[in-house]
Amino acid sequence: MKYADIKLMNRLVFSLLIFTICQVSLAKNVKVELEGLPNPVSCSEEVSIQGFFCLNGEEYLIIRSFGDSYIAFGNLADLAKDKNFTVSKIEDSEGKLLYQSNLGNFPGLGSYGRNFNFTPYTPPESLATDYSLLLLIESNLNQPSFNDEKIQVRSKTFERFLQKKLAEISKRKNEILRKFHSSQLTISLEDGSEVNCTRGESRKKDDFDRGIEQVSGGTVVCGILKCGRDNSGNERLLFLHYEPGHRFANILYSNKNGFSDGPKVRSVKSEGSATPLIAYDHSNSIHQGFYEYEMPEISQDNFVPEGLRGQSNFFKNWNMPNYEIMLRDSGRLCKDDSWKSFNNALNAFEEKVTNAQLVQYITVVNNILTGYYLPLDQVPSGACNQDGVFYNPQAYGKTLPLSPTLNKQAISLDKAKELFEYSKNMIDIAWDYKQDGCYARAHLMARRFEAMGINVDKAWLKGELALKQDDGMLIEWNFHVAPVVYVENNEGKVEKYIIDPSTFDKPVKVSEWSEKLTKSNKRPQTTRFPFPQNSSMFNRNSIAFSNSSPYLADDISNLSEDEKLRLANETMTRYLGYKHE
Repeated sequence: MKYADIKLMNRLVFSLLIFTICQVSLAKNVKVELEGLPNPVSCSEEVSIQGFFCLNGEEYLIIRSFGDSYIAFGNLADLAKDKNFTVSKIEDSEGKLLYQSNLGNFPGLGSYGRNFNFTPYTPPESLATDYSLLLLIESNLNQPSFNDEKIQVRSKTFERFLQKKLAEISKRKNEILRKFHSSQLTISLEDGSEVNCTRGESRKKDDFDRGIEQVSGGTVVCGILKCGRDNSGNERLLFLHYEPGHRFANILYSNKNGFSDGPKVRSVKSEGSATPLIAYDHSNSIHQGFYEYEMPEISQDNFVPEGLRGQSNFFKNWNMPNYEIMLRDSGRLCKDDSWKSFNNALNAFEEKVTNAQLVQYITVVNNILTGYYLPLDQVPSGACNQDGVFYNPQAYGKTLPLSPTLNKQAISLDKAKELFEYSKNMIDIAWDYKQDGCYARAHLMARRFEAMGINVDKAWLKGELALKQDDGMLIEWNFHVAPVVYVENNEGKVEKYIIDPSTFDKPVKVSEWSEKLTKSNKRPQTTRFPFPQNSSMFNRNSIAFSNSSPYLADDISNLSEDEKLRLANETMTRYLGYKHE
């Protein structure tokens, strides 16, 4: 290295040191008000976390920038326990306001503007909630901050605290994991009873299991525990996720007919631990991370088929986001014998779901036409019936203008092939981006065909759909739509053909199109538009037909044609140049 280069490097190092010293010495002293604490806390700016750090003996508080607000955690008011805090206000040493929370304040609502009392949900005390907080603190302490593309240097005080705190967190996490992974656990049920459970045997770990452990920093174990039989002879299985932060503990009552309803888990305990591993408040519907949804006339209970009403808890959970994933994850390391009872019950359950007797019910929710499958005895009173499809009276009037065209002017198959080639060469349509945009492609094609004097409808497919690419990758959808034209064959019969260059290389009959795109390769059930949104809930694929007017499956009636075309063109412009990845 040349002398000039060494001299330049020394200058750079010296400048960096001066920069660092200035950053620390010019740190702001602030006063922080926290909800639940009577007095403000004195803190100093810590640029390495884009926030503030407060240390008073063994008490500490970390306040970190999070979007337009702050997150805070520490052990104030209780040295033995870390907890979250809500930051109300931050002022500098001269009393200048730097930040004020607007939680619960929603201005801009016209004459209805007001303050709302909003209380965030706080789960019951448990080691799982402690573990989640430890993960949050650990990730925030380990995560570097960037400012003007320069990594900020930690202050010496914060660096010493950081190393000590991270060691404490690691030790505490391991203690919780050992209790969580105990072979014997006791569960308290909501009927007041207590049940002892024994963990199933784990199989040998593979590379994927070890990868999960490396990413999560935890240990994967078999999470299926056998808890004996209840008074009705049902085998009780506790599914406990190996990662405490998920807070997932679910008891199933299995039998040869499927699953039975039974008391839910109130808490899970390990021997010698005063604090439960997991605790639930069943008066709050979000205690397991699932959600309850209610619609006019319909609730979750209305979806349960007659033959499954003795196992409605499992039916509703099974159709909640991530529930199956959590069950599978919990038992991923278990040997096959732990799964045997569950798999037998699941097979019986799914057979009943698939064979359930259902009707289609179409209603209006927030001015949007929506279809569902319902058991016949759950159709709301006052519904009207046409050809076995039930309608809310308001919805029936809205479906009539969307029905397929009555005057089905047919074209030849050669003409359909011309339309396909014409469509494939539309340079403003994103054919290579297939994950999304079918609704925009279909609408633009339909309007251009109609400008040529072609009679066009739309076919709407709903369910578990997938398109296999040439490279073997699967693109999955929950619905798909394409334009329909009417083709007269050599025998004079008129048939529906699909023009869809995103999935085929030629015009195809509706049956070929739909069977290729459904995962089960089974012909979907024909329904009225709009198709049943809950088709997958009953292991079904559904197809519905409309005229060319609807832009989306949930037709928003107040969209003008100009607005639909604008949305379609904007969508294609956004997706042009993208391919599936």
